[in-house]
Amino acid sequence: MELQVGDKAPEFIATNDKGEHFLSSDVIEKKPGTLFNPKNFTPGCTKEACNFRDSYIDFENLGVEVIDISADSIKSHTRFKNTYKLPFMFLSDSKGKLRKLFGVKSELLGLTTRKRNLCDR
Repeated sequence: MELQVGDKAPEFIATNDKGEHFLSSDVIEKKPGTLFNPKNFTPGCTKEACNFRDSYIDFENLGVEVIDISADSIKSHTRFKNTYKLPFMFLSDSKGKLRKLFGVKSELLGLTTRKRNLCDR
């Protein structure tokens, strides 16, 4: 079921782009965050990631954590981050569990591009 404004963001564990475990509880309840789910290296999602990069200082100044979640592998995330100098964290959701947990539908030939905001509780 898709999250609605006012719903509490679900807690989860994932693997970040450094191969480390990420606990959502380390962010949720402590500071606002934004999640987005592009597919690495696709034109629209590359543009979106670069827009987040270009505005990243604004997010930091507001105390917002930017986290990219997609089905891409850690290796792909690392290459994508390095290619476009993306300063934010990437989480791998290769089995789609987080996508389902947040109620994000797979759209447009399997590319997931919906955003979720951890502040919306």
